[in-house]
Amino acid sequence: MEEEMKNKTQSNRWRKEPFSIFKVPTFLRWSSLTPYNPKKTIYGPYDPRFVSIGPFHRENSQLQHMEEFKWRAVQFLLSNSKKRATLDECLYKMDELGPRVRSCYSETFESISNYDFAKMMLLDGCFVLLILKRKFEDIILLPHPDHEQQQPAAGSNENDGAIPPAWPIFEALLADLLLLENQVPFFVLDELFKLLRSDDDDDDEKLVDMALRTLILLYPGTQYFFLLDNTSNTKIHHLLHLFYLAIVSHSHQSESSTGGGGPMTTMINKIWHPRSRTWGAQTKGIPSVTELKELGVKFKPKKIAMSFLNVTFDFQKGVMEIPPLILYPYTQTTLRNIIAFEQCFGAGENNLTHISHYVILVAFLVGSSADISALQDEEIVLNWLGSQEEVLTVLKQLRSEVVDTAKDRFADMYNQINMYRRFRLNRYRVILCRDYFGNPWSICSVFAAIVLFVLTAMQTYTAMYSYYHP
Repeated sequence: MEEEMKNKTQSNRWRKEPFSIFKVPTFLRWSSLTPYNPKKTIYGPYDPRFVSIGPFHRENSQLQHMEEFKWRAVQFLLSNSKKRATLDECLYKMDELGPRVRSCYSETFESISNYDFAKMMLLDGCFVLLILKRKFEDIILLPHPDHEQQQPAAGSNENDGAIPPAWPIFEALLADLLLLENQVPFFVLDELFKLLRSDDDDDDEKLVDMALRTLILLYPGTQYFFLLDNTSNTKIHHLLHLFYLAIVSHSHQSESSTGGGGPMTTMINKIWHPRSRTWGAQTKGIPSVTELKELGVKFKPKKIAMSFLNVTFDFQKGVMEIPPLILYPYTQTTLRNIIAFEQCFGAGENNLTHISHYVILVAFLVGSSADISALQDEEIVLNWLGSQEEVLTVLKQLRSEVVDTAKDRFADMYNQINMYRRFRLNRYRVILCRDYFGNPWSICSVFAAIVLFVLTAMQTYTAMYSYYHP
């Protein structure tokens, strides 16, 4: 028993890297909206559909058809290598990195030998590089070694048996590369990228830039996606982490959590929220979009924003500006994996909870189809998914998987919105505008009543003046 305890407690003594690639926890995989069902065979948002990358899904029989294409990727990159790198050289490098690679995973995978682990990193890493280089069609069109001398049968297609080089397939492969359980360490990709550079590659291009230029194809038209500063000291753990950094690195706490309002807002904030109160006591959430609109809050799309996280609220004007959110077919899958990454890796000192906070904000604002419709009317939500009910289901699913953190990046904005809601002057102004100036006929009626009141007052004054001064 003591020997077993010693082996279990010292199994991670050789770790050279912190955990960064995780098996998605059960509480995230099976949330309240997707209850656990062991017989469920459909793909979940954390499961690869086409290709297994890394050790978590390597035994999945439904993904074995891509193994041949991994070998083709290795062959293609080796044959085009500027350094004339050999298979043994690449395999030796992967084996050399083995302990460091293993330490990145939340599980030990002791059943996988060092040789098989190194071979897996080589095959998977080369396949990922080929996708990022956008050369996938080149390996699809390569002839199979066993059929090089065979002629296609009459009436058959010479590409029968190969995956068609269609955009939906490439798009699905990109989506698989952004799954938390489907990652290899970024330093593995970087080592292979250096070893297997081809004459077609730009010598000055970094792997980071090439990867981002390819991954952005999954979300066309988005403006909140930036190449990272190559001089940055930020460590990139894997492709999902790189994608995450690209969409949050230009988000600033000062811009996203506070809005306009000037001295007046500061004064009211001190009255309503003295420093002795904690954040948890201050923030109880905010009303939905339709409720806020009834209180006089206006919603506008923020046309110029460095990140979709840069949501602001102007207290004096009662205006909430939200960068447009485009909902693509793979938005839910990618966001759920990012949230899982934040929940597993981002808590504590890492402080990576930006997307989780954003999802909580959206969940506060959107509680019904009417809220989504209002945001669509303002061109804040651009829906490529389908019906408003589908969007509502997606947003509820995202919110159900977020574990609240101690300090929310939008806490100050929540406080301002709740102050605005409690400010009676705003309520009276809204009631006046809604009940008396809601349409042209109401305005005319109010104007006529005012004129009639003025004329009546003048007539009364004239009559009284004539009576006392005949």
